[in-house]
Amino acid sequence: MINSKLFKISGLILLLIMFLGCQSNPIPQSFSDSPKANDLIFLAHLNEQSQSYQKAIEIYLELSYIDSPPIWAEKASRLAIDKNFNELALESTHRWLALEPDEFTPKAARLIALLRASSLDEFKNLALIVIEGASDPGFGMLLIAQALRAEDNFVLSLPVFKAINQIYEDNAESAYVLSVLCLQNNLLSESLIFASRANHLKPDWKEAAIHYSSLLFLNQQVIEGYKIGFQATGSSVSIDEKISLGETLIQTGNSLLAKNYFLKLNSLYPDDLRVMTGLGITNFSLGRTDDASLIFTNLTHQSAYRDQANYFLGLIAYENFNYQQAFRFFSRVTDGLYFIRAHQLASDITANVFGDLEGSISYLSSLQTAYPNYDEELELAKIFRLVESSEFERAQKIALNNKNKANTEIDFAIIYTEVSTAYISSLILYDNLNAFSKIEIVIHEVGANFQLLLLKSNIEQNLNRLNDAIATLKLCLDFEPESPLVLNAIGYLLTDKLNMHDEAYQYITKALEGNPDNPAIQDSMGWVLFNLERYNEALPHLERAHSSFNDPEVIYHLIRTYQQIGSATQYEYYKSLLLLTYPESHFTKIIR
Repeated sequence: MINSKLFKISGLILLLIMFLGCQSNPIPQSFSDSPKANDLIFLAHLNEQSQSYQKAIEIYLELSYIDSPPIWAEKASRLAIDKNFNELALESTHRWLALEPDEFTPKAARLIALLRASSLDEFKNLALIVIEGASDPGFGMLLIAQALRAEDNFVLSLPVFKAINQIYEDNAESAYVLSVLCLQNNLLSESLIFASRANHLKPDWKEAAIHYSSLLFLNQQVIEGYKIGFQATGSSVSIDEKISLGETLIQTGNSLLAKNYFLKLNSLYPDDLRVMTGLGITNFSLGRTDDASLIFTNLTHQSAYRDQANYFLGLIAYENFNYQQAFRFFSRVTDGLYFIRAHQLASDITANVFGDLEGSISYLSSLQTAYPNYDEELELAKIFRLVESSEFERAQKIALNNKNKANTEIDFAIIYTEVSTAYISSLILYDNLNAFSKIEIVIHEVGANFQLLLLKSNIEQNLNRLNDAIATLKLCLDFEPESPLVLNAIGYLLTDKLNMHDEAYQYITKALEGNPDNPAIQDSMGWVLFNLERYNEALPHLERAHSSFNDPEVIYHLIRTYQQIGSATQYEYYKSLLLLTYPESHFTKIIR
């Protein structure tokens, strides 16, 4: 069977491009007498401004070979990394590193390119060069981790750093980086082991101690975590490091312990407003809203803390259903970490409590005029508000308008795609023809990707355009050639709808090799074997699928198979099970 989860669309994804943005650089004097170089420089800048990034990168690379200042290879590398042209990133970082072999920055860019290309052997070799060339191996490891921390696939470097750790097993920084990577891979137990080792090797390293402390909190070892953290910060003269432990306690949900800790800090530093803020947050987390309100009201008189205080006062009013007051507090936030969230909540109150969607959108638009630095984030807030109100086409229009703007930090092409998939997914429920026309428009605007093609194939199946659906699924394999779910979907359609059982068997076999524990794929294998009249071979796959996936389609396949084998007892058992458990199922109606 085709697993229905294959076609579920995820929630909106917010992607912020925050690392290695292109920097402007002066044009080298050596090009002033080179007409060809000057023409290329002009063309490169023109293509970059018009968002023809691939062409711009290629021209910058060509420039890097005309003369040898590293600026052009650097610009090509930064642009390729920033815009996710991974093949060009490999080529341009190779050139940049050749021109500046002793500098760390091109090495860092090269490491990013190699990681994105999954070239882990070369990644390891270059990482070792950085580590061995640093003043201290531990410092080199931290440099690498700092450069890669914004990469989504930084987690993939875990095997590399484990191999490096075998060389530097007595290095605290190596253990610390491994602990962070294990945590990002949801390997809490391993992360704890490496954090403990880092703390043991360098007990005076406060950052590592606080990291270890936070892991102990996550592992419910609260007393030990508090002890480690308090020892690390208690020996420090820095109030900042003491406060960081309190923040860790808050972030790991230990509000009562955090409150007691901040009370101790308050006795030592009675005038420190960060300590007062910590007390306010912990009181709010513990539901002591009167105490929290008093603290935050006092903090509104301090300009540096006013925005945060108004935000929490707004939350307190909101939780007490005092929406007018909550709106007033949220609307007073003028900057900082809580700005967008505060005004999103004010917008939500206007739309959902006061029933004024247009007023909610107008409110966000007025903020764009007053706070132009937050223009993109407020555009995004409007999109979210419209989507939550099922105003998909208006949300699409805003995303599309912003997609065509140059130099945006938020990737509105992705936002447009996600809004569109949510909209089209809702249309599938009642209007597949309209859904199909909409997805054609989206693919024209942003190009095909894996999720859009999956959605398109689902619509084509609903419209009974089965050959088109299979062709679209095969296009998905251009993006993920080994995807078990796509291979299974193709195979199941071939055997269940088109009677092409031999070809279907090849696809499903490959899918099962990639994911042998998936019950949907097990069911598909059972069904194609049934259609090939290999009934005894089909049964183990169908039974295994049913053992973890009590689905009417799987039960129907078992009924048909036992019927062919001539096992009356099992046939009647599964028939009764289907009739009793799924009386309204399409498969139940078939066997009645």
